[in-house]
Amino acid sequence: MLPDNSGMVPRPELSTVIREDLPELHANLQKAIYDLDGLIAEQHAANIMAMWRVGELLHDIEVNPDNYLTEEQKSQHVNPSALLYQVYNKIYTPDQFSTALRLYVSYPSRPAITALINQRCPTRPNWRLTASHVQLLLTVPDEEQRKVIEERCVQEAYTTKALLVELSELHGTEKKKKRSPSAPKGLKQRVYDLLEHQQKFIARSEKLWLDDDGLYDAIMNAPASKLSDTVRGYLGEIEANFEKMRELVIHHQTLIERVSKRLIEVDAAEEESADDEEHGTAAKKHHGTINR
Repeated sequence: MLPDNSGMVPRPELSTVIREDLPELHANLQKAIYDLDGLIAEQHAANIMAMWRVGELLHDIEVNPDNYLTEEQKSQHVNPSALLYQVYNKIYTPDQFSTALRLYVSYPSRPAITALINQRCPTRPNWRLTASHVQLLLTVPDEEQRKVIEERCVQEAYTTKALLVELSELHGTEKKKKRSPSAPKGLKQRVYDLLEHQQKFIARSEKLWLDDDGLYDAIMNAPASKLSDTVRGYLGEIEANFEKMRELVIHHQTLIERVSKRLIEVDAAEEESADDEEHGTAAKKHHGTINR
């Protein structure tokens, strides 16, 4: 049975739930929207708390296995966790149980999990951390690194899609770090590296920064108290970097145009060589006929 979450989930003010850009709404519709927001918040909280309680139980079974075994099973050194998984093998996967266990181990007390559930984005108070967010965050094994990403997720009100992009890049970087030293990259790999960096920048721009609910929108709607000197300093550096990037992009475009011309010349030369070879073969055949 799920715990009663009433009172556990803080409610935002009505003015933060009803966006300013919406037309004037009837009082009854305003109340319905506010109540719906509360129900959705409670549902998300209940989902995360249920996952946490599953993990709590699994952890107790692992730590105190004798409390869950008969005397005969103890003598046979039976693993109670294995018995549990056998019971649920057609309903839940081991990965689902493993995720629940990691959630409990990562947030091993009720205040800790409650604090996670109650986190809010300063500029979007009706944003909620969902069970899907939590499952993605748990893929980060390093606690400090996970905490940093968790805070960024909350501050920027990440969708699960945006969080997935963030984590995909993180895991990709980690894999590259673990690779053993290799031989110098070939031309094909170097071209692909450039393409990959382009694609990552475009994807992050579209999904995290330039989206209607992206970074710039969050800055424009942020209260003055959030626009600290540190944030302003970062934005100043970003602006300067974009000016440099503008010059670099122009340089890239100039060089790619030269490369395109080079490719056309190579294709033309290959075609001409193929034509010459074809004419040479035909001439040899004709000369042989005359000799006969």
